[in-house]
Amino acid sequence: EIAPSDWSSDVCSSDLCINAMIRHGMKYLKARARYVVGASGTPKQGCDCSGFIMQCLYSVGINPLPTSAVRHSKPGYEYESRQLFKNRKLKKVKLKNIKRGDLVFYGGGIVTHIAMYIGKGRCIESWPNRVCIMPLRSGIRGRILGVRRPLP
Repeated sequence: EIAPSDWSSDVCSSDLCINAMIRHGMKYLKARARYVVGASGTPKQGCDCSGFIMQCLYSVGINPLPTSAVRHSKPGYEYESRQLFKNRKLKKVKLKNIKRGDLVFYGGGIVTHIAMYIGKGRCIESWPNRVCIMPLRSGIRGRILGVRRPLP
């Protein structure tokens, strides 16, 4: 996948764009994309949790710089979910106000995982062996540390 050149919260502001982002994630699910640490490739190449989320964001024209697929592939940048969590361009949202397309961050004190909320108490994510759909709340990922909204 090719990343867009710049972040813009104006790129995509409707339910159509949220649906497009989720549809893009579903391509990885249907392809049974493998979990690959430090990867953010196509469904055939595989990805880890933050690489998967970056591809979903890229699919609707959002580039979450300084986090990028290129940087993510380099040693020491495997946990880009932490950088996405800190990205001020992503709006902080209370868990009780979660909506489809929101990003959910998990961990045991520090962020170690990211997923995308798709509604009805479920998330799509790359975990543990491949892209899958899991309940929003599940002890295997750690506790929910925060929610961020990439689209208005």
